Amino acid sequence: MAEEAAHSGAALALARSLAEGEHYAVEALEHRVNLTDEGRARLDAFAEDRDGPWTSVRGREDLLRQALGALHLYRRDQHYVVMDDKVQIVDESTGRVMPDRSWERGLHQMIEVKEGVTPTPRRETLARLTYQRLFRRYVHLAGMTGTAAEAAGEIKSVYGLELARVPLHRPSRRIDLGTAVCATLAEKWQRVADTAQALALRQRRPVLIGTRSVEASEQISAVLRQRGLVHALLNAKQDAGEAEVVAEAGVPGRITVATNMAGRGTDILLGEGVGNAVACT
Repeated sequence: MAEEAAHSGAALALARSLAEGEHYAVEALEHRVNLTDEGRARLDAFAEDRDGPWTSVRGREDLLRQALGALHLYRRDQHYVVMDDKVQIVDESTGRVMPDRSWERGLHQMIEVKEGVTPTPRRETLARLTYQRLFRRYVHLAGMTGTAAEAAGEIKSVYGLELARVPLHRPSRRIDLGTAVCATLAEKWQRVADTAQALALRQRRPVLIGTRSVEASEQISAVLRQRGLVHALLNAKQDAGEAEVVAEAGVPGRITVATNMAGRGTDILLGEGVGNAVACT
């Protein structure tokens, strides 16, 4: 482990010295980093007199790409969090920590070295099976969710299942106030805080602020704290008592900030005298 950590540290040092556009190109949509000819030349010069993975072209290029990916493709508090001296992956769809998961081919260890935590041993993959193939092995397959309509086509093509909508028990009272465009992220959070302050303090209405990442939830939380607005924060770092926090989000005047992890199986009941609740995303 010490030797691998040393190689990772050297690769990170080299990656930090390189210039984007000159030595490498980040392809965000494909989630990969490509080296240029100038970058390969710098890598070859750096690898002279080094042992281990540096001795082969493929080995040193893989190592450098992992280092560049760790620096430019994987963001702390978005793709992962650091807790208890561990790098823990965050599921971007649910916002939850996946403590038993790790990235492959040394990427996880590279990010651990980047964050200065104790590197863990690599895990060896013995077999692979997709969720789709796993679920298709069941004799009977069914499910219920509030977000299936958007994936109706995929559910039909992958599992051969039709989708049936369950109508609302009562007419929806949701009002879409439209989208506001802000010039900067700081301006956005200030406008969200303005809305939360007006509704929670002046009108005594519960406010739920939803964010896509841990980082975003902590940014709006900091703005609320600066204004002295008491609120509950729920994300992958503060997931203890999730159901209780969500259940209390309907209390008059309560402000709740949560990533999209929150609310699984928990109803938000509006408190006495509350006619309307507001959700900001």
